[in-house]
Amino acid sequence: MLLTLSKHVHAPNVTHALHAVQPISAQQFKDGQPMLSPTASEPERRLAPPRAEFDVAVANLVLHHIDDTGSFLAGVLGLLKPGGWFVITEFGLREDGELTDLEKQIRDGKVGHLHPSRAAQCSAELDVDGAIADGQKNEHGSVNEANHFHAAWTVDTMQTLLRENGLVDTQAEMGDKKLPVFPDEGQWPFHLIARGRKPALA
Repeated sequence: MLLTLSKHVHAPNVTHALHAVQPISAQQFKDGQPMLSPTASEPERRLAPPRAEFDVAVANLVLHHIDDTGSFLAGVLGLLKPGGWFVITEFGLREDGELTDLEKQIRDGKVGHLHPSRAAQCSAELDVDGAIADGQKNEHGSVNEANHFHAAWTVDTMQTLLRENGLVDTQAEMGDKKLPVFPDEGQWPFHLIARGRKPALA
């Protein structure tokens, strides 16, 4: 994904890097720890973060891949300036109405991983710099833990997740359009958009 981004973004003030967001992230950014920032011509390139804190952080269809959401959100809070916003897009789960078969599986937490062929493709794309060894992949070719999955969030459960992890002024809403993320249009999930703010300094 980063290699693809590097081919399309040429603005001198835009940088990219691979970093696992976790509670120690704030210190790593403050220390200027170099992070993998590959390009086609420099696949091993590393760059120091451009700054230690940010006004806005965005996670687009990321949260359902995170096993430890508490550690991830602690890392996000550490990288935001006081008063900064965290914006999320996710698979949404309607609280009423008729559900598709996929939504029923999501509701019941029964979707464990990507289809093996897609998981293998994603894993191969991640392995561009050799950082992910074959031995770390499971039998489906995925680098996720076995049976790793989060049920989709409703508006209420998403706001609760954000509030319980230190964000304030939380808002969430279900979009009226579906996300074209599966081959079968009948399985497309609804689009959930949410945000929360890091508390400002007193």
